[in-house]
Amino acid sequence: RRPDSAIQVLSRHAAKARTMHMFLAAFQLSSRLAAPRGVLETSSPPQLRFSQEQMLEVLEHVLKQPQHGLASEGNLLRWHLVKSLGFGHAKPSALPLVCPPAVSQPLLEHVRILIVMPFVRSERERLHANLRRWSLNGGFAPCSVGGGASARVERESERQVDLMLLSADRAGGPADAWAAKEVLPLGGADACFGRVVLRHANLSEAEQYYLGGWDNTGPNNLFYSVMEDDALHEQYNFVFWMETDVFPVANHWLDRLMEEARYPRGFWRKGAVQQPTLTHSMISTHHYHMNSVGLYRLAQPCYRQLMRRVALEYPRQPHDVSTHLFLYDPAHFHIFQRHAHRFLYTDLVQNRLDEWNLQDVRDISPDTVFVHGKSYTGL
Repeated sequence: RRPDSAIQVLSRHAAKARTMHMFLAAFQLSSRLAAPRGVLETSSPPQLRFSQEQMLEVLEHVLKQPQHGLASEGNLLRWHLVKSLGFGHAKPSALPLVCPPAVSQPLLEHVRILIVMPFVRSERERLHANLRRWSLNGGFAPCSVGGGASARVERESERQVDLMLLSADRAGGPADAWAAKEVLPLGGADACFGRVVLRHANLSEAEQYYLGGWDNTGPNNLFYSVMEDDALHEQYNFVFWMETDVFPVANHWLDRLMEEARYPRGFWRKGAVQQPTLTHSMISTHHYHMNSVGLYRLAQPCYRQLMRRVALEYPRQPHDVSTHLFLYDPAHFHIFQRHAHRFLYTDLVQNRLDEWNLQDVRDISPDTVFVHGKSYTGL
């Protein structure tokens, strides 16, 4: 009978919690409570359920201060509530993308791919551990070569793939000593690539700032330092964005990467949906987003304009989630209608938030060759 007091209590306790679970549980519980006996017969029955406006009021209070465990789910849930409350209200559509006239997209016979592995200096151990798995003598080599590590790559197509280690720092920083090609623990796998290069994004400490789920400035700057490089758009057809916690789980995985890049013609993005299976009752639109790891088409003026629009509207939020939210914003539905077919989910890579092993991966798809997920329990 006192909704204002209930909101104050919820706000106070949810703000102290380390994750969003307390906030979600409070509203889930309230939705299951039966009405007290006799209240429906009174002249002014009490409010039996929290409204979306009241949920948003609590959430706004909780999100006043950045908190790692609250921010990711909280900010996205806030987006969902705001959009839901605005449904049916008159709002002008956003400007369309200004694109060249649509033309038939040819099937690429010779695909040029740049694999980009971005990193900050604190990721040294994980980067090296990942690259050790690529050894030609192991079970997760990029390709097969004949006659040892210095021999010619057997397939001509595999020479069309280059590997770039992308350091957030300026040249001359500490990472240069352990991320240059000469010292990388590739176990001969460098023979699978046309070139292996170390590139510097030249970001300041402020430009590398990152607070998980709250401020994605640093990872975004790394990403756009590649996507806004005109020279790379002229040299390659695709970027494969491969963070240091993206692990190969199949042998000779360059074959599959080349296959995915060729088919079907005309796509802009191929990426993974979130795993494992979620069954809780607070699934929101952002849970459907395509993870950042995957293929990105280059030399597409319209796609580049879309990326810039997303960056302007969501400068600090993760670029992968932001692209999804941008396309699924009702004000951008006309953009979604025109370009949705350019975005394809794939089993080339799985994005796993759980503790996973190879059997978990194969249960989803035996054709997966990469897994994005730090918590593997054995390969």
